[in-house]
Amino acid sequence: MTLPVIAGGAIQMSLDNEEGVYGKGETARVTILLSSDIVETEGWRGEVSWQRSWSGRWEKSDLPAFGEPFELTFAGEEPGLIVVRVLLEKKGNSEVSHAESIGLLFQPEEILLSTAEAADFDAFWAERKAYWRTLPEEVGLTPVDSADPEIKIRDVTITMKGETPVSGYLAYQVNAKEGSLPGILTLHGAGFRSANAGGVTRLAKEGFLAMDINAHGLPNGKPDSFYEEAGREIGNDFRSRGMQSREDWYFHGMYLRVVTALDFLAERSEWNGEDLVLRGSSQGGAQVFGGAGLDDRVTVIAASVPAMCDLSGVLAGRRGGWPRPVPANLEGSEEARQVHEVFGYYDSGLFAKRIEAAAIVSLGLVDPTCPADGIQASINNLQGEVIPLYRPRMAHAIPHEINLAFDEFIQARVSLPQ
Repeated sequence: MTLPVIAGGAIQMSLDNEEGVYGKGETARVTILLSSDIVETEGWRGEVSWQRSWSGRWEKSDLPAFGEPFELTFAGEEPGLIVVRVLLEKKGNSEVSHAESIGLLFQPEEILLSTAEAADFDAFWAERKAYWRTLPEEVGLTPVDSADPEIKIRDVTITMKGETPVSGYLAYQVNAKEGSLPGILTLHGAGFRSANAGGVTRLAKEGFLAMDINAHGLPNGKPDSFYEEAGREIGNDFRSRGMQSREDWYFHGMYLRVVTALDFLAERSEWNGEDLVLRGSSQGGAQVFGGAGLDDRVTVIAASVPAMCDLSGVLAGRRGGWPRPVPANLEGSEEARQVHEVFGYYDSGLFAKRIEAAAIVSLGLVDPTCPADGIQASINNLQGEVIPLYRPRMAHAIPHEINLAFDEFIQARVSLPQ
């Protein structure tokens, strides 16, 4: 099936495979058409380029005249990702341009994780969880005004001795019976913000015991200026803070706060004792993998363009997933070696080996932030049902149609109250 062209666009691209996924021995065809109706051909220059695995090494070719279809073919490709980019620039003014990209994934089931697993992975995290569970000191539940009289909302703060607190919103139906509700925990991508009261309200109306926590333990419901200042204080370099130590990397506490939130949900009398869902995008998707890998009570996961996948991808000639905290000029150094060892405790693909939950995962085949080949390597390690959603034109995003697909997948695998 050929993908529809971009209506009215200066650059029209299509594939001979709707998902952009090709098996061993299959040939991929990319058709490109530059519209002669939109631009004056003599005032523009066109170029098509492609690279494998976001390696940075581009192969290039000039495009033919406007209005004439041009076809690229890729045959006999090794397992991995190819991104094709078409660029149009106004001659003499490169600021006036059009660009489109499309991605192709070859032999996805054969793409292997590059990050080496730490020999004591399980022992380390078992010890960390045991220690962490001694830290909670107090659970605060502050009532929050709800626009829906049938939904009860609480601002939840779980203080942690010497650590960042768990901070989020909890919502559930006022008349929920004991042991009647499936639990769901939603997790945040990068950035500094409040937990999402609207999101948990929607999920509670659907029949969930719903919790949403912000990634940094910040107080909820504050003005935007508060989170802007908090972001400056925490710093955008948090993703590399402590990265040379498995106990000190910033994500250590972030992942274990997910465990604490799951413990909290599982202790609620409304939980049905069976269904426990994790859902998130990007950094939130990484927390989904981490949380499910650390807690076998999780039964369903939904992760969009998840981060922390194939962290050592550079060692295999790929671009590893966000946050890529090792500068390129340090690769091969003792510092880089230490960081790659730490990756052996945190890669989403390593947590995936411990996950038996049903999973739905979206992959943007032109996503440079969380590349699809690394995500594929990670989901290949999942132990249960897996539904991958391949999107050849999608970059680092979670569009509405992905959210709808996640909703449908989750609802079909939990017992919602009648």
